[in-house]
Amino acid sequence: HRASREDIEAAEKHYQEIDSGKPVSCPRRLRLDKWLSIRRGITIGIVYVAALLLVGAMVGLDIMRQGETELASMYENKVRAGDALARIKFLMADNRAQIMLGLLHDPANPLSATHDHPISRHTGAIAQSRNEIDRLWDSFRKREMGGETAKLADGYWTARTHYVKDGLEPAVLALDAGGFREANHLLGARINRLYEQANTQADELMRHLLRDAEAGYAKELERHALIRRMVLAGMIVALMTLAAGGFLFFRGIMVPLD
Repeated sequence: HRASREDIEAAEKHYQEIDSGKPVSCPRRLRLDKWLSIRRGITIGIVYVAALLLVGAMVGLDIMRQGETELASMYENKVRAGDALARIKFLMADNRAQIMLGLLHDPANPLSATHDHPISRHTGAIAQSRNEIDRLWDSFRKREMGGETAKLADGYWTARTHYVKDGLEPAVLALDAGGFREANHLLGARINRLYEQANTQADELMRHLLRDAEAGYAKELERHALIRRMVLAGMIVALMTLAAGGFLFFRGIMVPLD
């Protein structure tokens, strides 16, 4: 294209500088382009891309680690805890059923002849269930739990203790001693009522654990959504920076060639 007067004057000035041995000066707007030489631009580009990959990998690994930790905590403190409570509830119900089965051994009962095993089968099953419940509860209480969960757990265990001390134990003693009438009275007057109270407490504790698990899941979803937005924003900033750097780099090459 036809050179303008300004281009001709600038070229004449550059030729004079070359003839005098001075370095050719670039206009102010091109000093950054001059600083971003080919070698320096390639080096910066490689380092920048490598840093992006490294930071992205570190962020991704950290997100995975935090997610695994949260899932492990939720599984241990909520899911397995709920399974333990469900097993305890089953054993408590089985203990009451064993009392009922023991009452069938009453000689006054026409069906007692069909039970050709000792009554200790039922009272022994109650003892085994109590031991298993104690082990499960010890494991449950060792888990990490908040103040509200601990309060509900203590309330349930108090109700369960009353169920055992005031209902099951006297009934087992009565059955072992052949006091079927007394055991039957304890079943109707104490065991059923105390069982329902303890069972209600257990249900409330399990619902609380479920609500905690749902809240933790929702919180984890929010955290992942926030991280996803941060990652997307970082990608946009990184791409814009890379585009700006590439523009300056190529302009630093093409403008002098032009």
